[in-house]
Amino acid sequence: MTGKRGLAAAAVIVSAIALMACGGPDAKYVSNSKAGLYLKIPTDWQSVDLQAGDVKPDSVLASPEMWRVGIDGAADPRRSDFENSAPEEPTGFVEVIPVDPSKLTSAPSLELLRELVTGPTSDPNTGQQLTSSVNIISDDEVTMGSGFWGLRTTVESSGDSPVRLEQLAMFDSGVHRLYRVTINCTTSCFKAHSHEIDSIFDSLTLRGTS
Repeated sequence: MTGKRGLAAAAVIVSAIALMACGGPDAKYVSNSKAGLYLKIPTDWQSVDLQAGDVKPDSVLASPEMWRVGIDGAADPRRSDFENSAPEEPTGFVEVIPVDPSKLTSAPSLELLRELVTGPTSDPNTGQQLTSSVNIISDDEVTMGSGFWGLRTTVESSGDSPVRLEQLAMFDSGVHRLYRVTINCTTSCFKAHSHEIDSIFDSLTLRGTS
């Protein structure tokens, strides 16, 4: 399924700021103000700092670094949950990854973002078409304010115990950062938690930063 999905970023930002100011019981966020990223997770989920990189260094001589936070919907969350390829409870990552456009192996594109979860569609040496190990369930183009653009893709592995993974991957207008949210678990788990998972992806807000 292919389509376009627009997000009302300004409204979400205002709501997020209001909720954080009130400090209500449902106000639980993963955020990186330097990167302009704000994400809401359910109150019974936990977040774990996995890589506290500086995506926007104060010094002009410093290089930006990857920032990564794990989000875990397990009743008893553990760091090892993020190393499980087929979790029985939903787990995921929120990432901001510095990008040097001049070093990309191919031009920034929706296909490049899609291949983060499907793998390459062709052999870079021979050009021969490759068969993906996952099936695409949905694949929607996403745009946000300040020039952010990307793709929200859901894939599922084959086999007797399939795993479903959803990704929302966005470039900023200058393709200097990749913003990426992924959540996965067994297909039965994913379906059982679909409302929570949708609410997480729908809450992502990106704000332009210099």
